[in-house]
Amino acid sequence: MPRGHGGDDVWVKCHGRYWKLRSVPASTWIQAVLSTDMAGIWPGLVRDRDAEQLYGLWLTEDDMQNRAALVSRRALGRAAGREWHWAHNLIKEIDGSWTWLNGLLVREGVRADQTGLSDYLDAAFTLFSEKLKPDDFKAMETRLRKLPSGIITKPRMSSRDDLMKFAKD
Repeated sequence: MPRGHGGDDVWVKCHGRYWKLRSVPASTWIQAVLSTDMAGIWPGLVRDRDAEQLYGLWLTEDDMQNRAALVSRRALGRAAGREWHWAHNLIKEIDGSWTWLNGLLVREGVRADQTGLSDYLDAAFTLFSEKLKPDDFKAMETRLRKLPSGIITKPRMSSRDDLMKFAKD
């Protein structure tokens, strides 16, 4: 199954099925990342024709909230073309500097509502590297590499059955 990034289609797998997300510009991805638990990505970017099936899963599966967080992370990584947490953290930096950063990018012809996420993040990162003092930029790079607080990197499995179920998806 294709693994999208940049302007490519973004596909994710959940409950044994591949789901294609809607193709949206960086501005929509940024809003989705900033939503609570990144729910704006999953289920937020699910295509309309798949929404009913996803809703059915949500009602019948006990672990959909956890799966949604994992799927959102995978989708973000694929759309950004880099580690999901790096993209997440850069989007937080962008949000904290939105007026200044976005204004400079618009002057350069880079518009969040017309650019793919990967290209927008590249442009923002480059602008930060050019405009920040070296020590401030190094501090930002350190923040970009850190996992957001509260993230568990390894799933906790209580039994072999749990591990096998997780491995299937």
